[in-house]
Amino acid sequence: MPSEDFDRLLSEAAARLRNDFISGARQMADIALADFAHLIEVAGKEARRKDGLWDEVVRAVKVLSKARPSMSAAVSTCLLRALKDIRDADMEKYEGPKEAAHMWALITKNRLDKRRGDGERIGRYFKKWLEELYNGVSLCFPFTYLIFVHMYFDN
Repeated sequence: MPSEDFDRLLSEAAARLRNDFISGARQMADIALADFAHLIEVAGKEARRKDGLWDEVVRAVKVLSKARPSMSAAVSTCLLRALKDIRDADMEKYEGPKEAAHMWALITKNRLDKRRGDGERIGRYFKKWLEELYNGVSLCFPFTYLIFVHMYFDN
């Protein structure tokens, strides 16, 4: 049986996604993943059985995935991958729902950390590529902006 706290937090997380018109798809997926990890922990506090916990976790994925239809591809893909990571972790080895929730939240947080690290790594490689493309000129924001404006208007 879901707790009022879980339902309230799930509703707030969905509203946060629904009303975010600043973040891009990747950032929104990261926000959803962070909220999802927290929701798992909250659901674990009230769950009496692991299958009940699993049902709440799946419900959270569905609600968060539908919160913002224009971003649902990015958000749902990210959350479904986290759900797969959880499922692939041997669920039988966790004694009860509280221990399972703790481990599932850690698995989800690890996925989030990996995503953030990947994004930073891609940014560094892109910056290096641009610097090599423009003969080692150090890039700062105004210079990068001028390069792209120049490229846009020259083509």
